[in-house]
Amino acid sequence: MISLRSLAVSAAVVAMAGAAIADSHQTNPAIKARQALMELYGHNNYYLLNMSRGRIDYNAESAQAAADSLSALMQVSQMRMWAPGTDAESSAGTRASPDIWANFPDVFAKAGAVVVAVGELQQVAGDGADALAPAIAKVNGACNACHKDYRLPEG
Repeated sequence: MISLRSLAVSAAVVAMAGAAIADSHQTNPAIKARQALMELYGHNNYYLLNMSRGRIDYNAESAQAAADSLSALMQVSQMRMWAPGTDAESSAGTRASPDIWANFPDVFAKAGAVVVAVGELQQVAGDGADALAPAIAKVNGACNACHKDYRLPEG
């Protein structure tokens, strides 16, 4: 005969497994991948922006490494990261506007502007904070142009 304790343990295991499965489905892998890529962009941008503003001592080697990293990240294919149904209205854990999928030509144009700005940044990142400042500002402006139109507010 099954003891009450065995039944309770079995019920707890089933409940935990169900919770784990539900949690793993909350954020789509495509969403996780693109957010991870954005985190890497942000990591490099943080150092470049703060060097350009004098909040971190400018270091040519570090600035160039961050710009080179951003340039390399621009080469990562994002095609599978923007699958239909991975917008904020369809999936948990994202602020991606559904307008992205209705306006891909505009999104691609904005992404292209980021790639160009990062290429220009890469050319001057090691040339001093005065050269870095306008280049990183251009990158941030290009990023923000897309976020303004296609990232929903927090909350």
